[in-house]
Amino acid sequence: MTGIGAVEPDEYALAYNRDMGYLHFGSETPDALRFTVNVYDAAGHKVGSFMASEKMAVTSLPSGVYVVSWTVGGHRRSAKFSK
Repeated sequence: MTGIGAVEPDEYALAYNRDMGYLHFGSETPDALRFTVNVYDAAGHKVGSFMASEKMAVTSLPSGVYVVSWTVGGHRRSAKFSK
């Protein structure tokens, strides 16, 4: 097959713990969690940031939809969550 590069699996996963009220990344290789994560509200305003190796409390944020954005290996990634 030509024209398709190898796809490497992500070494981490973003999780939102609604009961505990925080965002965090999980990884079997914690050294992979060396990037900054930004959180934006639905209007595009930055409402917080944290290092992927840490947690971010979201209990003080109002209910709504949020976008979590980060860059790893030159690739920008994002995910949505609702609170």
